Amino acid sequence: MTVVFYMNCVSAHQLPLAREVAKLVVRNQCLEGGESGFLYVDAGVGGQPMQTLKASDDLGVKVAKIDTDEAREAVETWDVVVTGLRDLELFERRESKGLRTFYYSERWFKPIEIRLKSFGLRFYLPGWIRMFIPSYRRMAKRFVRWSNTVPGACVLAIGPWAKKDFIRMGVPPGKIYPWGYFVEPGCTAPFKKSDSATLRLLWCGRLLDWKCVGDVVRAVVEYVGLKSKGISLTIVGDGPERVRLVKIAQGFPITFMPSQPMGKIRELMRTHDTLVLASNACEGWGAVVNEALEEGMNVIGTYEAGASAAILPR
Repeated sequence: MTVVFYMNCVSAHQLPLAREVAKLVVRNQCLEGGESGFLYVDAGVGGQPMQTLKASDDLGVKVAKIDTDEAREAVETWDVVVTGLRDLELFERRESKGLRTFYYSERWFKPIEIRLKSFGLRFYLPGWIRMFIPSYRRMAKRFVRWSNTVPGACVLAIGPWAKKDFIRMGVPPGKIYPWGYFVEPGCTAPFKKSDSATLRLLWCGRLLDWKCVGDVVRAVVEYVGLKSKGISLTIVGDGPERVRLVKIAQGFPITFMPSQPMGKIRELMRTHDTLVLASNACEGWGAVVNEALEEGMNVIGTYEAGASAAILPR
C-alpha cells in the first residue's frame, strides 16, 4: 500500500502520526511484499509558527514539496491520501481512479467575529450563516456530494463540534470518524508535584482575544485578592493581547514569557501543576491539551474548544 500525507505545511502536530503510519506501511510491505511507500507532501501554504518545522529538522519521514514531480504524482496516483486541504478537484480526480481519500478538518462553521470598533463592541455570529454565501454553499454542496457518493471517501472530524458541523452540512454520521491532532509522547520520567503549597497554573499559545486569556488572568487576580497567596500563573506566548494582559497582571504572581520552542514548553509543563485552556468556540482543537496530558499535568479546558470537549471528562 502507498500512503501520502498531503498537508499545508510540515507540522509538529501531523508528524507524530505520519511516522507511525510510515512504520505500518513498511511493516505491511515486509509481511506481504508488493509496492509500498509513504510520503509526506508539503503544500507550502503556511502554518502557525510554533507548529511549523523546517526541512533541516529530524523529521523521521520522507518529505517532498508539492511542486516536485514525485509529490504531484503521489497525490494523484497513490492508494491513500490523507489531507486537510479542501482540494475538491483532487478528490474528484482520485475518485475517478478508484483511489481512497481521507479528509480531516476542524469546524467549517466556526463562529464569525463581528467588531464595532467605534462602539467598542465585539460579538459572534453562528458560523452556519456562511451557507448564505453562494460560493461557500456551492463548495459545501460539492463536498457533501463527494463524501456521500464516493465509496472511498472518509471524513475525519477534528473534535465533536466539527462532527456536528459536517452533519449539519449533510454528511451522514456513518462517513464521519472522530479525529484530532496527535503530539509527541511525553517524558518517560514520572511527573513530580512540587512540595510547595502554591498551585502552579500554566497557559501556552498565541495571545489572541478569542483564547480568553484575560479570563484566566482576572480569575487569578481575584483569587489572590481573596486568599492573598496559594496560586501562580505562567503565560507563555506572544500576540496582540499581551500589552493589555500585562497591565492587568501587574502586582500579582503572574509571569509572562515569550513564545518558546516545543522542547522548552514541555519542560515548563513538567514544572507546573495545571494547564488551563480558556478558548471559546473559535478553538478548533488546542493541541496544548494533548501535550500537557502527555507530561502528566492536570488540565482544565472549556467545553467549546475541540480538544477539551473530546478528551477531558465533563
